[in-house]
Amino acid sequence: MPGRTRAEARDGFLAPLRRALSCFTTAQLFVSRSHPSGSNLEALALSEDPLLLYSEHLTDAVQFQLRHQFQLVKVHEHSWHVSSVAYFYQLSDSNGTELVA
Repeated sequence: MPGRTRAEARDGFLAPLRRALSCFTTAQLFVSRSHPSGSNLEALALSEDPLLLYSEHLTDAVQFQLRHQFQLVKVHEHSWHVSSVAYFYQLSDSNGTELVA
């Protein structure tokens, strides 16, 4: 989602992701710089890694891992948007065996 400022574009990108995450966990999504020293890359991560997901239909928890790198790009003089650079989402069983990635 574009924004007039970097912060507005970042917030527009994060808001729906945080809402979706809140539907099934209290874990938080946070942003950090991927690389210090002037890089524009930022990274999303979960406050719990891996995030353990439970269901009454499963005998063991499913593990969820998330890595997502993005950068803020100036489109016009007063317009910024988020551009994903790399991402990795994975569900694994309780032994760490990949189920979906």
